[in-house]
Amino acid sequence: MNEQEQVTPPAEPTPGPKPRRSFPWRSMGWIFSISAFVILVSVLLFASLHLVKVNLAMQHQLTQVNDSLNTLQTSNDHYQARLATLEQQQEKNAQTVEQMTKKIVSPRDAAPTRTQIQTPILESDFAIKVFLAVFVILFLFILPLMWQLAKFFTSIDFFIYRWKHRAHQTPEQRYALLQKKACDTLIHAASTDNISQLDTAWSIQARKLRKDPIVVACYVDCLWRYPDQTQKIYKLLSRTLSKQLDDVLLKQFMQLDVPHPEKQLVLAEKWLKRFPDHAVLLLALGQICLRCRLWGKARTYFNECLTHQLLPGAFLGLGSLAEETGDFETAMERYREGLNAIVNGRGEYVRSNVCVL
Repeated sequence: MNEQEQVTPPAEPTPGPKPRRSFPWRSMGWIFSISAFVILVSVLLFASLHLVKVNLAMQHQLTQVNDSLNTLQTSNDHYQARLATLEQQQEKNAQTVEQMTKKIVSPRDAAPTRTQIQTPILESDFAIKVFLAVFVILFLFILPLMWQLAKFFTSIDFFIYRWKHRAHQTPEQRYALLQKKACDTLIHAASTDNISQLDTAWSIQARKLRKDPIVVACYVDCLWRYPDQTQKIYKLLSRTLSKQLDDVLLKQFMQLDVPHPEKQLVLAEKWLKRFPDHAVLLLALGQICLRCRLWGKARTYFNECLTHQLLPGAFLGLGSLAEETGDFETAMERYREGLNAIVNGRGEYVRSNVCVL
């Protein structure tokens, strides 16, 4: 069996005119979300700074009251000492002592108590804690809503852009993009060396793509990595080629090493009845006959193939057949003719630019 050759996906088609840029819904969603977040944080900072300012003012007032209390206490002590001195003096100073006694003011009557000052401070601390708790709860509820809103605007922008982009593409270009995407998915799944992922990637493709020769050929190339998938490849190629002949699929079909090549030959001969002048099909029949050791039929198919098209693979088959029969000079001549067909560009080249052998 000839060397297996990979089939690359088709080239990406030339895109149509560049679509006009859609309204930036996605950017508007992010701007709206960031603006709402900034406004919410600004309100929190403003309220926190105001409450801290009130707290500092109350503490400063408490400090002033404490200083006033200390001052009044000192004055009271001073007046009390002076009053005691005056009481020891002559009684003629009683009127003066009485006037000085009236000037003495009790600290408790002159200023509020410590409890009265600390009560507003405690109330302000409680208000700050309540405000922070409410902000955290609102933030936890608003953040997911902002995220969903950003995703909504992003999806709107994506669908508008996709609709406008598709409007400038022909149906052939859109279908070629689907083919390329399907092939890329299969190749990526095959790179994981996991047959289950490859089967999943194949099963999720659309029914039309699973019947497309390009996608089928790519899937078969991925299955070549697994030797136990020969029967699966044979059934897939047989089913696809029975509906539509394709040069790449025929090349894979004739390279397939099945346990019973006779069944493969019978199936290919049925296709020949529908397409008697198909050069690649005649080449495939010749290769299968070589595998079945049917020298006469192989020579006939190779010669018929050359009457329709000078395929290098037919010259190679005739050379191999001459070697089997011991005619080495004829084999060398056929090999030389096959090389000339390749060099002169007379061979049939398939999608991957590889000559059909």
